[in-house]
Amino acid sequence: MRCTRHLVILFGVLVLAAACSASGTAEPTAASTATATSGPAATASSGGAERESPRPATASESRSFPDAPSAAEREQLPSCDGAAFTVAPVDLALLSEITPLGNMGPPAHTTPTEHTYLHFADAQQRTTTVYPLVSPAEITLLLVRSPSSVTMDPEDHSISFALCQDVYGYFDHIKSLSDEVATLLTEIECATYTDDSSGNCERALFATLPAGTLLGQVGRLQGNFDFGAMDMRVTHSFANADRYQFARTPHIVCPYDYFEGELKQQLYSLLDRTAEPRCGEVAQDVPGTLQGVWFQPGSDVVVGSDGQLTFVPDNFRPETHVIAIGGMITAPGRVEFTPVVGGTVNRAFIDVTPDSALYCYQRDGTGRHEQVQNPDLISGKIIVQLVSATELRVEHQPGSCGSADGFATPATYFR
Repeated sequence: MRCTRHLVILFGVLVLAAACSASGTAEPTAASTATATSGPAATASSGGAERESPRPATASESRSFPDAPSAAEREQLPSCDGAAFTVAPVDLALLSEITPLGNMGPPAHTTPTEHTYLHFADAQQRTTTVYPLVSPAEITLLLVRSPSSVTMDPEDHSISFALCQDVYGYFDHIKSLSDEVATLLTEIECATYTDDSSGNCERALFATLPAGTLLGQVGRLQGNFDFGAMDMRVTHSFANADRYQFARTPHIVCPYDYFEGELKQQLYSLLDRTAEPRCGEVAQDVPGTLQGVWFQPGSDVVVGSDGQLTFVPDNFRPETHVIAIGGMITAPGRVEFTPVVGGTVNRAFIDVTPDSALYCYQRDGTGRHEQVQNPDLISGKIIVQLVSATELRVEHQPGSCGSADGFATPATYFR
């Protein structure tokens, strides 16, 4: 699911604000109702005992961005020491597989995806069946997004939440919200920058939900949903960090690493990848080489997907390589092949360094998507020249790689 700059700019801010707290870990509550924690709690008598009553939760006015807790709210979150997800978000018996981090599907996902995909076993049948999605631990809801026209289904929502002071998660492609979540949103207006007349709405809140609370339903015609996680104590490196200053990418982690014991093993068994890291990876830039993500002027990892160009190993089978093209030089799509050692045709990306040589890439039939009907596989050849560690010339041409390869009207990309 594509994010706009105003949705993800907060993660650059969080880099400055996040620091691991030394306070004690909060134990999951056994309460059966959502509890608003951003203001004085209303109470109701029940059998002589006082309890916090369910009521709409509104985000603190001091919050700078809707996805991010304010400094005061962050202090209310539990320490990350010992924090873990304890409940499977869906019944694992319903799943066929989990797509690792780093998937690419241009143009929306020209750069490696920051989330995993959980696929239901009946996804190929395109059923309208939905399945319960529950909170994977005691969590604090931060934002509910309800964009319009995202998928073929009539509804599509996203939920962002905090596990602890430095670990945040999100679910995308929720097909309906639960009564528990809907009740919390009843008196929260859409953010002013969203256009609720067209169905787009973002509502910020700060409400604690017990582990296993029903969040909504997933599945339907889409047949999968996204699960992503960030740890603000983790910062990945890139060839040009400025390209990622408004993105959550530098802090992306595998959500299944925050489960424990048998449940973690069960989730990892659904990841169809044998190479390490088993959950895939997002940060794959290798400075001074062709490998990684490149950009045309006016684009970065958040905006301008048509100006993005990626050269990385496949997220399922790293022994094959993928060129993902957002547009500009040809229609959005992919070129997949098995890299070779030496020469200038289908050379491993990491072996291409700045020189005067022209390298040529073409599909060789070994790619993962060659086995299925996939209209975004690109025919022809991609010619590249790494001018310097930060500048790349590239062109798509018809035909196959051969001795007469050369540029006609190349485009220039940068780190």
